Amino acid sequence: MTRDYARKAKQEPMVPPWLWMTTGLLIGLFVAFLFYINTDREVPGGEASAPAPVSKPRLVPPTTKQQPESAPTKKKDRVRFDFYKLLPEYEVMIPEEDLQKPELKETPPGKYLLQAGSFSTADDADTRRAQLALLGLVARVRTVTIDDKDTWHRVQLGPYEDLEKLEQARKLLQSNDIEFLLLKTKN
Repeated sequence: MTRDYARKAKQEPMVPPWLWMTTGLLIGLFVAFLFYINTDREVPGGEASAPAPVSKPRLVPPTTKQQPESAPTKKKDRVRFDFYKLLPEYEVMIPEEDLQKPELKETPPGKYLLQAGSFSTADDADTRRAQLALLGLVARVRTVTIDDKDTWHRVQLGPYEDLEKLEQARKLLQSNDIEFLLLKTKN
């Protein structure tokens, strides 16, 4: 009897069948996942998804207009992503002089504000205000609510009545690559 007990103790433990089945299932799912991510998938109603070629934008005279394509006849062709073809048709040539900011010497006298940003979070607005303080400009954050939904925090400088001080602030913002808007107050 002691011999039988010793023989059973020396046998290796048996791996339960559920463990083999679970391991096989996990390996199969992993292989299926690898196959899935390596195949090209199609966009519904369009061609296989592939990165669109990036080309240099071209300027088209504003008088150039093309007729839109006729309505598709097949149901699966109704959803098409043709904006790569349509966008060049809507490009407008802008004269070089319009791209440059006008000098403030042509600006009529009045009260002006420089808006140095509009942010959806107060932290971003405070960060911009701190940047402006380091440049020696005094800014304030004005909070506005649009359509009772969206809250925006606008960072504004001014009001400026002296056009020379306005020009100095504008040049300082431009030299530090801070985009701004020139706003005229109603008062």
